Amino acid sequence: MFTATEFIYDGIHSGTYGLEISGFDDSAMEEAPYVAQTINTTKAAKSNKFFYLDASLDSPPTYEFSVVSRVPIHKTTLRDILKWFDPQKGFRELTILQPSYDDAIYKCIFSVTSIIYHCGYCVGLNVSATFDSPYQYGTPIKTTITCDGTVKIISIFNNSDNINEYVYPQVEFTTTDGTITIINTSDNETREFKFEGLNHNATYKVDNELKEITGEGSNLLSKFSKKWLRLRKGENKLKITLNGTITIICPQYIKISF
Repeated sequence: MFTATEFIYDGIHSGTYGLEISGFDDSAMEEAPYVAQTINTTKAAKSNKFFYLDASLDSPPTYEFSVVSRVPIHKTTLRDILKWFDPQKGFRELTILQPSYDDAIYKCIFSVTSIIYHCGYCVGLNVSATFDSPYQYGTPIKTTITCDGTVKIISIFNNSDNINEYVYPQVEFTTTDGTITIINTSDNETREFKFEGLNHNATYKVDNELKEITGEGSNLLSKFSKKWLRLRKGENKLKITLNGTITIICPQYIKISF
């Protein structure tokens, strides 16, 4: 739970309009995604015992809270605020400017549910925030090394809270000979992230989560093994063969809590 505090939403500081988040509605807090998950089970026809399959979210997590002003909000300013909060395509970044919250970014969509009046003057709004996942995004862990064509072994620590799922990092590399190989020996030594036939001395970026490859040349997917790099929870030992420079950016997913 946080007290009245300023925030940044979609790149705009709430102080621009004199607004602060005043707190969360208690009933919304009880619907936090980690308790709203659906537990899926199965059992044999003649058995009384159930077996766990998985846990899933049936809908994105949503929270209700109020944003208020210490002084009445002028009608012209209210129009600007409503346009700022008006739902648009895609999730937008939210940062809550309070210690223990300001080191991570939320991705959500605001929707105004009602306008708050006091003595006939507008003093705030009630807002619903729909988040893109049960997680907020901490500072990514970035590792950069230079390789000389021999095998290099590095450790990447995945500190995310999604303990039963893989995290898919971004990989940026420059290759002098058009090839690169990465094997996560902590996961599956037969799973080989590999490119061959790329342009020499060119830089490439691979988003393993979105499955996007950018860089010089055409039909880059045909030059890839299609084994997207993935990281387990905890320490991952990567065996890298490359003549060039590589940067691995591991995202950090933190369970949403207020």
